[in-house]
Amino acid sequence: MNVEVILIGLSTLESIPLYHLFPGGSAARVVARPARTMQCRESKREICEWMRGPEAFSPISLPAETIVNLSKRWRADVLFLDGFEPWEHGRALREAARDLTVATRAHGFSRPEADYVLLEDVSWLVGENLRKEVISTAEHLHSSGVPFELLVHLPEAREEALGELLEVAEKARALHVSLDPKGGAERALYERLRRKLPFVYLHADLFSELDTYCPQCSTIVLARDDRSLRGSYVEGRACKRCGRELPLFGTARERSSRTLLRLAREGVAWYNPLVFLTFKGLRG
Repeated sequence: MNVEVILIGLSTLESIPLYHLFPGGSAARVVARPARTMQCRESKREICEWMRGPEAFSPISLPAETIVNLSKRWRADVLFLDGFEPWEHGRALREAARDLTVATRAHGFSRPEADYVLLEDVSWLVGENLRKEVISTAEHLHSSGVPFELLVHLPEAREEALGELLEVAEKARALHVSLDPKGGAERALYERLRRKLPFVYLHADLFSELDTYCPQCSTIVLARDDRSLRGSYVEGRACKRCGRELPLFGTARERSSRTLLRLAREGVAWYNPLVFLTFKGLRG
């Protein structure tokens, strides 16, 4: 079975952002052709580019086996299906991957069956009705035992803007909040959220908080830059200082690969998928 691919690349997991999935590891990142068109309020955001819909892209049809074999050649920890609600291509990859961890991005339109999910709330960008679907998808993932991280886009640094998603975040491995800069309220929002949730990450131009703290002894157990892991203080999946188990999927590296960071501008190196049609060795 084939997958309609727009881009394919090698990426740090932190640049997706997935912080509790093989921290410091890598992903073969496949941007699939979107299945639907939606209007977005912000043209500058990457997710809004993907929302332009299937007619806006000229994808390359790649066999799922080729994508899986490429992921193994790259020694990627994860095969990540990316884009706007890409899971319609996911079953083909899941069947071909077998012994490879398959993760995906989701936005509330489908019920992904992946090993790990980045559930992204874009209701501020496309309309509040979508938030109900995100909540429903989170309930499905939680009841199915599928681990997920929650990424929420907000227009302003107000806790009230999260609404019911605060309850969803309690079921997630981590909460990521992406903010437009608003001049100083970001730090206060982060501190309020940290009092309610053990694993919160704030992504904003003026103030970001990307490190993972042990909820028991407050040690920084995973220290990050914007797109990479620069140091870890874990033993297996536990804090080295106090032994507290952390909600990690896969073993953390000491740091992101320097080779990958040299290769990957801003954490990801994108390639035209047409290139990989010429490599016969990837098919078997």
